Amino acid sequence: MQKLGINNVDYIISLQGDEPAINPEDIRKLYNFMIKYNSDIGTLASEIKEVSMLNNKNIVKVKKNQKNYCIYLKNWQKNSI
Repeated sequence: MQKLGINNVDYIISLQGDEPAINPEDIRKLYNFMIKYNSDIGTLASEIKEVSMLNNKNIVKVKKNQKNYCIYLKNWQKNSI
């Protein structure tokens, strides 16, 4: 944010433009979660339940650690994990 000259930002919520049907309540829940746990940045993710989604390069996958923290976000195929 410093490069943009914006210094008064408390939280950053990452939203993807290709998710127009996102529930606004989910954004509020994320915001409240970020405040509660003093997170600087947050994004929403959901469990992938269809194998076809695992192989879809257009769907960003979240790699999490044992504490359920995001390690990284990536467009990858199942066989490359």
